Amino acid sequence: MNKVLGNKKSIAVFVLPAFCIYAVFVLIPIGYNVYMSFLQTDLMSPSKFIGMKNYINLFRDKTFIEALGNNVILVIGSLVANLPIALLLGNILFQKIKGSHFFQTVFFCRVLSVV
Repeated sequence: MNKVLGNKKSIAVFVLPAFCIYAVFVLIPIGYNVYMSFLQTDLMSPSKFIGMKNYINLFRDKTFIEALGNNVILVIGSLVANLPIALLLGNILFQKIKGSHFFQTVFFCRVLSVV
């Protein structure tokens, strides 16, 4: 096994198919969308390059700014609400306190039933 992992060509052979799939379904569409964001088009007529004008218009739009602010509040709020609960439950799982075996059983049964 170490011999295979030490060989760069064999690593490339195993990684290349996954990278090709990733490129086709993730990297190429992202690149195309970035390219299209610099154009003015209705997808029926020829496109016109307008540079950063779309981004300038986007950040001048009050609805976008409000939606962006709401997303930031949602992300911070969910972190503040969920992170302490997750840390507490994780701590209970691996402490030698009364009831920890119950939590371990419930947690691992739930994890195994999902898989």
